[in-house]
Amino acid sequence: MTANSLIDKVLKNATYHKRRTNYRKTCLQPTIKHESLLYDDYLDMCNILTGIIIDEVGSEASKSLWSYHHDHSSLLGSKAERSPDGMTLSQSVWKGSANKMRTRKGPQKFYGWPHGQYFMDWEQFRNGIDRGSTSPYTVLGIDGTDPRDMKESLEAIERVEERTGMSSSNYMRNNKRPSQLMSDMPNAKRFKPGSIMSAAVASGGQTVSSINMELADGSQNRHGVSRQCARYALNVLSSAGFRSHCFGFLVGINEIQILYYDHSVIAVSQPFPMVDLKTTDYVQCVDERRFVALLICLHRATLAQRGIMENLMPDPFLEMYQNYTDDMMKDPKTLFVGKQIKLQVGGKAVLVKLGVIVMRQPGIIGRSTCVVEGTSDEWPGMDLVVKLSWPASSRVPENTFVDAIKEAAEGALVGMALVV
Repeated sequence: MTANSLIDKVLKNATYHKRRTNYRKTCLQPTIKHESLLYDDYLDMCNILTGIIIDEVGSEASKSLWSYHHDHSSLLGSKAERSPDGMTLSQSVWKGSANKMRTRKGPQKFYGWPHGQYFMDWEQFRNGIDRGSTSPYTVLGIDGTDPRDMKESLEAIERVEERTGMSSSNYMRNNKRPSQLMSDMPNAKRFKPGSIMSAAVASGGQTVSSINMELADGSQNRHGVSRQCARYALNVLSSAGFRSHCFGFLVGINEIQILYYDHSVIAVSQPFPMVDLKTTDYVQCVDERRFVALLICLHRATLAQRGIMENLMPDPFLEMYQNYTDDMMKDPKTLFVGKQIKLQVGGKAVLVKLGVIVMRQPGIIGRSTCVVEGTSDEWPGMDLVVKLSWPASSRVPENTFVDAIKEAAEGALVGMALVV
């Protein structure tokens, strides 16, 4: 089945159409009281697509992806106080946990960071998504235009003018920041800038929460959301198996933004629509087809494309819930005990059995060094230390330094560690 045929199959599916219509109605509401109103229909759209792929393409069900709404409790395997709103993992992990396939309140048995393959977070305010206005680097669009939204602040002020009667020209003339404008408002209309939750205060039938987020500078909220998602990526890269990179998705009001993190760079896509809010004839709509194509690509991506370094060590946690044991959850140092890693030594593949983690440096950007005890039949009776890191390509490898020291010492060194 071609990609276009599969996209048609998804968009014409009656259940997908129902969830897509519900999502569209939610997005058309003047004010969305809480981001949780966006969860269920979005996740159902993702999981309906998974079912169609299994039925039409014959994908192995145990390895198919399942997206769910995570509860407010932290994911297991780290000390992070917050967890993403949603996670994507394999159906076999979900079934192995004895959780029901469909749930509205999150699973009864919680997962750990090693189980997840993608993370999702929702943002109910439009100015909560970074549109690249402060990005130091950008890739030009297909038409050669800069995708960064440089007019974002002015557009927010214009929307406030429509709702409140405030003059955007006064704002420009006085050169006040939107957050300063808030201090001029009556006390009944003031609201803490950057707050995410809806206000219980209303004045003149106007919801303060919607006004606040338009008035507020927005940068504080956007930076907060960006940092929050970066914390999730940090846990994926530092608390799970060996990962070269990871993906996250920031879902807004009918917008989705792809987030990419590796040990050298953070990159985000331009937000793009998921559902056409203007027409009911959506099957041939470019935005809707692009969104379904994205979901298909995520499902078809190989483990390596998802950042999972299966060539180094087959990840034991992605397909079996029980492989992430209670002991590992309580003591992350035991995460790799008994697992085998494949190394190349002089052009020869050597297996090393791993022990406890001596040190694991948490981080997104940087070397993110992980040091693990090990043993190998290649060096019987020797205690080994395996060090994995992601140094810059311009950095001289450490074994080069050691070899130079040995050569300079001409055998005078005693007890020098063997570095391979």
